[in-house]
Amino acid sequence: MKVLTHEDGVRAAAESVLGAEVAGVSRLPFGNVNEVFKVESGRSAYVVKVFRYAGWPESGKLPWVESQLTRA
Repeated sequence: MKVLTHEDGVRAAAESVLGAEVAGVSRLPFGNVNEVFKVESGRSAYVVKVFRYAGWPESGKLPWVESQLTRA
């Protein structure tokens, strides 16, 4: 039986969303409650945050994060 790691789960989810093969997944040392991963696919890299609790992120948080990334 194959045991799935967090990285395996992130890889499967990213491939499903991206519609492309993921070349690498590595955990980043950010977040004290949630987990953050770098996902590499083709010539692109993405940051994936995995929330541990139901109801997270709170309402309005993701649009705020997107606006901050756009500004940067």
